[in-house]
Amino acid sequence: MTTLSACTSTSGYLLTFYANEQARPNSFEICHGYSCLYKVDVALPETRWQQVKQLFEEDGDAAQERQQIVRAITLLEQQVGQITGIKHDLPKSLKTKDTYGQQDCIDETVNTTTYLRMLHADNLLRWHQVSTPARRGYFVDGRWPHNSATIEDLTNGQLFSVDSWPGANGEPPEIKPLAVWYSEGQH
Repeated sequence: MTTLSACTSTSGYLLTFYANEQARPNSFEICHGYSCLYKVDVALPETRWQQVKQLFEEDGDAAQERQQIVRAITLLEQQVGQITGIKHDLPKSLKTKDTYGQQDCIDETVNTTTYLRMLHADNLLRWHQVSTPARRGYFVDGRWPHNSATIEDLTNGQLFSVDSWPGANGEPPEIKPLAVWYSEGQH
């Protein structure tokens, strides 16, 4: 039987419980299996982290940096997917009997926030800072619950969602103004 995962937990709690604020490329944890059922320790080889850093060599503005973030999250998902075996994660979160290797929006939010924290810790983000994940939808408002990582534009304080849940592993995350992301939500 297939049912949709509702991503019902609050993202702030999940980050407090699961995410490591001290994540570094050579020592971090990712989760999968729906609501971080499975956690995997990861150590990226320095050569792979250098590929990520190269994406930020060109200095531009905040809009350009958001595109660099899209490319970096895409690359990190591909690299981590190869290392951990979650490279076959499907888009969105159709829950089946075997969820090993699949990710719901909670897993995606925690992992994307971890990647963003690693970028920030290595001083690769000049125009943004990592913000608290966002949550929308409560069933009673006619929308499925959903979570997303977020960033704040340091030039104007605008918040953006960084949502990797809609695509399969290694596909570009969607970055959009948080107000737009909040207004969506018919899964």
